[in-house]
Amino acid sequence: MVPDSIEREIQIDAPIETVWSIVTEPRHIGSWFSDSAEVDLRPGGDLVLTWEELGSTVATVEKVDPPNAFAFSWVSPEPDRDPEGRGGSTLVEFLLRAQDDGTLLRVVESGFAELAGSPEENAELATRHTGGWGTFLDKLAAHLAAVDVAG
Repeated sequence: MVPDSIEREIQIDAPIETVWSIVTEPRHIGSWFSDSAEVDLRPGGDLVLTWEELGSTVATVEKVDPPNAFAFSWVSPEPDRDPEGRGGSTLVEFLLRAQDDGTLLRVVESGFAELAGSPEENAELATRHTGGWGTFLDKLAAHLAAVDVAG
């Protein structure tokens, strides 16, 4: 059975506004998620993510609710995926909540069950993305510890 959504979360020792900046500003996204990013931070805007090894993908910003939620739909740039999105896209949501002296950041990616691939292919993609988001959240926390967000 293909899971329709996957979730990962991390507790970050930083104020919610700081984590919001790391999740939504191109200069930060290009340090923990992709090699570079461009963001039109409004619903319907483009989010262009570029990786040296994978190329670029253009996602669509779906939700902007500072500092609590940011979402985009995309076709992840993988060799077996149609970059034009004809096989379907998934929705990635970043949900931020002030907790204790920091921020709880939860990433939910949904829509795997509705993709055009076989159930096995879609389940494998969900599994890869579960591990990938764990890696990216670790990189986000490391990036946050190394930068001056105000600068």
